[in-house]
Amino acid sequence: MAEDAVLIGKRLPAAVYDLALRLGVRPGTSRTTVKLKQTGRMKQKLEATSWMSFTATQTISTSECAFDWRARFGPFGMISARDALKGGQGQLDIMA
Repeated sequence: MAEDAVLIGKRLPAAVYDLALRLGVRPGTSRTTVKLKQTGRMKQKLEATSWMSFTATQTISTSECAFDWRARFGPFGMISARDALKGGQGQLDIMA
C-alpha cells in the first residue's frame, strides 16, 4: 500500500497513508485534507483520577505528513489546546 502513496503527490509514511485510506481518501483524487470532529475525555496526567471532557477538530493532510488538532476543555471550553505538525516542525500550545 505505501508504494501507492506516490499517487497522491508525495511519498507519505505508511501509517499516514493507511489512515488516509481508512478516512475515505482515494489515490488520484484532488482532496488534500481530511477534517474530523471529535469528542472525548482525557486525563491531565497519568496518575489523575478525574477525566476532562473535550471537543476537538482535526485537519489531516493527505499530501504531506501534517496535521492540526485543536481542542477545548473545561467549563465553557475555557481551556484550548493545539497540537500540530507541519513541515517537520511540531507545535503544542495550551491556553487558559
